[in-house]
Amino acid sequence: MRLDQATIPLIPRTTANCLDLAFVFLGHHFRAIGKLWAWFALPAGLLVYIISYYFTWDLRATLLLFGLLTVPFSTLLISYTARATFGETDNNILPGIQPGVFSTMVTGLMIRAVELLGPAIALYPIEEGWMIFIGLCLCIFPSLVLLFKYGFRIEQNMLQRLDRQLHDRRVAELLKLETADLLVRGFSIFLFSFIILCSLFVLVDYSWQVLLDRPILMGKLSEQEMMSDFFFMLGMEPSVQTTLMMVGMAIFPISRLAWFFCFIDVRVRRDCWDMELQMRQQARLLRGEQT
Repeated sequence: MRLDQATIPLIPRTTANCLDLAFVFLGHHFRAIGKLWAWFALPAGLLVYIISYYFTWDLRATLLLFGLLTVPFSTLLISYTARATFGETDNNILPGIQPGVFSTMVTGLMIRAVELLGPAIALYPIEEGWMIFIGLCLCIFPSLVLLFKYGFRIEQNMLQRLDRQLHDRRVAELLKLETADLLVRGFSIFLFSFIILCSLFVLVDYSWQVLLDRPILMGKLSEQEMMSDFFFMLGMEPSVQTTLMMVGMAIFPISRLAWFFCFIDVRVRRDCWDMELQMRQQARLLRGEQT
């Protein structure tokens, strides 16, 4: 990997800039990322519909399943994005089952399973009261602790596969200096994604009702008990859960790409990638003048 082969400008960016860049990157690589979305979203939607229709699982199971499926989705997405960002991609979203990518995926699934332990206990308590409290405590430790510690684990592993010298252990020390800023950035990206998720779900629901006369959620609510019907259908209706999974998978690449570019921004500001790139360009010009 060479910094002068980067396909994006290596400059400091705000969270809004990272989100903008995520949309631009998605537009340029829509075909490859669209294939990746189809590989995960279509089977996930079918699985959610089956378990919610035949086994009467509710929205809690859908949320936990989404948390697990986004790990391999993230691994393949960031693997492709890292190669595309530094000019080492052949437009293949999955260039063979490489050991480094596979091990990162397996390790990520194990970490995510531990992270979801607290939410699972809180959502499915054996007994009310104290089990919910234990689950909420586990949401803080180890869930949040692991989330903060390994928030950029996939980015580090994928970029390290391109160049070990530029992505060594000092990266962890750099990230510690940015903890507070990354918390704000992460929450901002989450809030933005949640707003887009709600808006896109309403759009799909309305379009489905107008074009096919088959409402997903809003058209099925009664005027007398609208709020109670809303929460019941949100938690139990198979079509609602399936749509939420599909829409969530569609929004996820935007938030994940923005988080990747936040990592690049940390490296630019803390590791001086922009200055290193300028020095390399200047050195190349000087060598050209000497010859």
